[in-house]
Amino acid sequence: MEGQASSIIKIKRGSEIPYSDIKGGPKLTKSHFEMSYEGDLRGEGILEELKCYFTETAATVYGLERFTGNIGERIGSFVIEHNGTFENGVLSSTQKVIPQSGTGDLKGIEGVFDVESTQSDAFSITFNYSFDEEMATFLKEKEEEEDKYIEEEIIIADQWLDACNALEIESLLEITSPTIEISGPRGSGFGKGLLVDWLERTGLKLETLSIYGRKGVLVYEQHATWGGQEGRTAGEANAASVLKVKDGKVAFIARFDSLEKALKEAGIQESDKVL
Repeated sequence: MEGQASSIIKIKRGSEIPYSDIKGGPKLTKSHFEMSYEGDLRGEGILEELKCYFTETAATVYGLERFTGNIGERIGSFVIEHNGTFENGVLSSTQKVIPQSGTGDLKGIEGVFDVESTQSDAFSITFNYSFDEEMATFLKEKEEEEDKYIEEEIIIADQWLDACNALEIESLLEITSPTIEISGPRGSGFGKGLLVDWLERTGLKLETLSIYGRKGVLVYEQHATWGGQEGRTAGEANAASVLKVKDGKVAFIARFDSLEKALKEAGIQESDKVL
């Protein structure tokens, strides 16, 4: 399938800051832009851009942009590579879709943008595109395979957390890697013995609130309680854990005092939420 889409891009927000500037050499800057697309190609764009200024008004430009929106009835996202020059407020660039970056109904999309940039905050573009249906099928199957893998990891992680909460040591150790790494504010330790000692000493109970995941790593948002004397609760707080499952066993756990910190450590985003 081939097509052509025309749109008007409007810059909603933008900023540019220098990050390296030396005497006798070009100035380097980085920019962030948030844009809207109106027309055949409709949606939002987020662009991170680097410029190398040879004069105050002339620079080479490189950037990466994620477009999220729709072409006709197809909804999804893709990533655009920007290469060009900037002179006296006017951008001249070649912009093309990065292969295999499409998501949703836009899997398998390829294309090139013709850009007519001006000094204003709105300019027109023409997008000539096509869909590699074979690639789209491959990417869809790959995504389905990864989703299945994540589901299997979650089943193991859930069983492992249930065994931790119930202190069912025998069941717990069956799905724990012999070299499990346990990471916390005081550092890391390894092995099943340390795990059992930690659970028995803290009386920790973890209630799952939400789950985020990519292949190989999971983040659990949790409500944590820990025990005191005579079965009383010594304290409680919302927390988060990063877990890694390898060969059907939990091989890593790290606890954080906030979901934000855990997601950052795991390299996972809000969009990776699975429960």
